[in-house]
Amino acid sequence: MNELDYVLIDRKIDGQLDSDEELRFSQKLKQDPEFAEAYELQKSAITALRSHQYQTRKQEVKSLYENVKARRQKQRKIRVYAVAAGAALLLLSSAVYLLFLRPATPQALYAAYYNPYPADPLLRGDNSSPYEQANYWYQQEDYPKALLYWQEALNQDTLAQVASERIRLLLANCYLQTEQPGKAIEVLQPLRSASDTVLRQYGAWYLALAHLKAGQPGSAKEVLQTIAQQPGLYQTTAHELLEKLPDDSDE
Repeated sequence: MNELDYVLIDRKIDGQLDSDEELRFSQKLKQDPEFAEAYELQKSAITALRSHQYQTRKQEVKSLYENVKARRQKQRKIRVYAVAAGAALLLLSSAVYLLFLRPATPQALYAAYYNPYPADPLLRGDNSSPYEQANYWYQQEDYPKALLYWQEALNQDTLAQVASERIRLLLANCYLQTEQPGKAIEVLQPLRSASDTVLRQYGAWYLALAHLKAGQPGSAKEVLQTIAQQPGLYQTTAHELLEKLPDDSDE
């Protein structure tokens, strides 16, 4: 594999190949197993990233709608109770303190920033492997059942390293969804030195969130500082979340 091969893969995934490049790509795919494996891994990573970005944007739109709705309800209440302006001002001041000045709890920050890591949308689960079964139940949001299959898939001896690392992400998300952040932390720790750069970034992000859910803001802060210092998927979000953690966030 050389740099031109990776450029060819990126152009293929983006649908930018001309006829000559398509022919060269097809030949490389058939004749070079390493090239074929690199293509599948890159395509899988990009699919997961795009799916995650979609879910994130969806949650942002939902949050925006809820905020606008809440503000309108508050405005209506203020108009109704205008005769009690003094008391309303006192209540509003208290609300501002509670919502904006009082530091958010680690669990509240976790809930605000957590989105599940996406499963492979190409797999439907046909009873042929623990991986496909786990993937199917994960997509159905049946996390206890998916957890059992992910554990079985992770214990297979023939797994490639990248596949094992991706399963760890999905297994950790099942632990988070079933209120087991300690086990999620244990599963995610090895991903801090993952072989795949994208999976390493995902692993660090979910590790920070797992620490928040476990009530360990100091440990979360340590991981977030590492993320914020390196260009990547969550650099900006890590900076934002660090600003919301209390200064005395050591356990």
